[in-house]
Amino acid sequence: MDKTLLEEVLMLNASEKLALIEVLYESLDKPDPEVDKAWLDVAAERQAAVLKGEARLISSDEVFGKYR
Repeated sequence: MDKTLLEEVLMLNASEKLALIEVLYESLDKPDPEVDKAWLDVAAERQAAVLKGEARLISSDEVFGKYR
């Protein structure tokens, strides 16, 4: 990272820093249609397995009970 840029950023006031953080965060949070499609496919496969009786649902109490 450019040291000059970092020094300039650190000189910003709190509200300017927050605004910069928001812009940077939003620039990282871009949807990826391929990843979204892959997750939808996985969810559909899991739902189909449950509906066919090939998989069973486990309650959160059962899952978390193993770790208490």
